[in-house]
Amino acid sequence: MNIEEVRSDWLRIPLPQPIADASHVLRFIDLILVEVRAGEHVGSSYMLSFDYAPTLLKGIIDQELRQHLLGQPADAIRAIYERNLAATEYIGQEGVAMWGVAAIDVALWDLLARRCGVPAAVLFGVNTKAVPVYGSGGWLSYSDEQLADEIARYMHRGFAGVKIKIGGNEDREAGGHS
Repeated sequence: MNIEEVRSDWLRIPLPQPIADASHVLRFIDLILVEVRAGEHVGSSYMLSFDYAPTLLKGIIDQELRQHLLGQPADAIRAIYERNLAATEYIGQEGVAMWGVAAIDVALWDLLARRCGVPAAVLFGVNTKAVPVYGSGGWLSYSDEQLADEIARYMHRGFAGVKIKIGGNEDREAGGHS
């Protein structure tokens, strides 16, 4: 089954209030959704941009990589990965270019998993049913009350820990456990 279509869509999600870390203030979140279609199946992935060059991220798919995928066997994932690396040789195989290469790679694995009717993790040999995770948030722009509410929501959802941002112009007094 050959790849018939490669799409990218820029999704912009406005935030109800700006969030900030030590170096950025974000008013919206940008995602570049990548879809690869072969026959009846579509594999997808996304690049989370936070407004870090979303036009370039979309462009690496649309202008540079798409042309190397169309008509290729959908299950030739390694060959397509290598072809995409070769296609980005002169612009660099890191940063925005590698984000695009990786997004295509993930979409192809998702496509294969969907064609096989299994979760993608099965393709990689799942050996555990649980993975320890933590919540990530704690934006510097949050008030103390918002920060406490966010941490409580993560803990209520079963997260064992929460990563919060540090830095910026003011320090907060740490209470409880470090």
